[in-house]
Amino acid sequence: MSEQTPSPDEKRRDAAPFPDPGDLLVSALLLAGAGYLYYLTTQFEEPSALLGENVGPADFPRLVIYFVAILAIILPFESRLQPERWQKIWEGRHKPVSTLTWISIGFLVVVSLAAPYLGTIITMVLVSLLLPLVWGERRIGLVVTFAVLFTLAVTWVFNVILKVYFEPGIFGVTAKLIPFF
Repeated sequence: MSEQTPSPDEKRRDAAPFPDPGDLLVSALLLAGAGYLYYLTTQFEEPSALLGENVGPADFPRLVIYFVAILAIILPFESRLQPERWQKIWEGRHKPVSTLTWISIGFLVVVSLAAPYLGTIITMVLVSLLLPLVWGERRIGLVVTFAVLFTLAVTWVFNVILKVYFEPGIFGVTAKLIPFF
């Protein structure tokens, strides 16, 4: 009985390439995007000295950019960092993107476009309430509790600790409307 020679695709799934060419491309695109966004943060106006030595307008975006860059650098080495999961990762790359993913993306784009009008706090509440429901969570009490506690926690960290104040939007919702702020 003769053995069948594996197809190139089967060989590729068995032995993860190092580094994966597809991951290298995605990593390069993410790093290029991060570099461009970092450049944009250098164009922000410096706040007045009267506002004190708090977190500057470029600090938070740069922090997010740093994390994206670090993850992009790690991405091509994923096959070596988790060799036991490589087969599942490889198979998952050939599946189409689910409809739920596209719905989530569309929802987040619409909410992001509406955020300047709604204000930061209302936007956080909407995303915290509606996104779990879109994903199928049916325990309404848990979702409402999460939305309220998450919004309060984020608002407290930014307003009280970091002294960064959110946009109130057209409804004028600010942390000052929350009793313990």
